[in-house]
Amino acid sequence: MQERKDIYRRLAAHLDDLPAGFPRTQSGVELRILRRLFTEEEAAMAVLLSVLPEGPESVAVRAGLPVAETARRLEAMSRKGLIYRMPDEGGGFRYMANQYVIGIWEYQVARLNPSRRDFADTAVHTDPSLAQHLTQCAIGSSGHPLL
Repeated sequence: MQERKDIYRRLAAHLDDLPAGFPRTQSGVELRILRRLFTEEEAAMAVLLSVLPEGPESVAVRAGLPVAETARRLEAMSRKGLIYRMPDEGGGFRYMANQYVIGIWEYQVARLNPSRRDFADTAVHTDPSLAQHLTQCAIGSSGHPLL
């Protein structure tokens, strides 16, 4: 159980280190959001990625997994909008960390349904500091929405 808590805290810290950040809150709402979006396995893989695109071979070394298994996991995570994927010159793919805003959150909006609506509501209504941060990230320095 402690390991489960730690991986989501590590993921939150990892996301907070990315340019758009992912602020810690007193209520812990950010951890509840990450638990809803990422499995423990996905969270452990996500913390291995940086903002520089790389192939599954590099990630596999850090993950201690076979390349084929790493590629499968990365592909599944990219389809869920948890990480970025881009084609490489050799016909394969490269993967990189996805910021929470603008990135992970926007990929989830289309997937929301009434039973999952609490994902958005949690961020907006439960913790004003997270909602304020998300709003600031979604608006450019010009004051106009980027979305």
